[in-house]
Amino acid sequence: MWLKTGSGLPNIQKPSIENYVVHIPSLEYQKRSANYLNSLCDALEIYKKELQLIKK
Repeated sequence: MWLKTGSGLPNIQKPSIENYVVHIPSLEYQKRSANYLNSLCDALEIYKKELQLIKK
């Protein structure tokens, strides 16, 4: 893949990438993943609050 320059900013030409296959997970998988990550963030916030209480 060659990078072309013109205005000083590199860019990629369409023929260089038009045959690439991009695999996108199903919407259901994306939602499950987001829910799981959100639950981890929620748990982390709880642990942070508990740690602050312990430190007092």
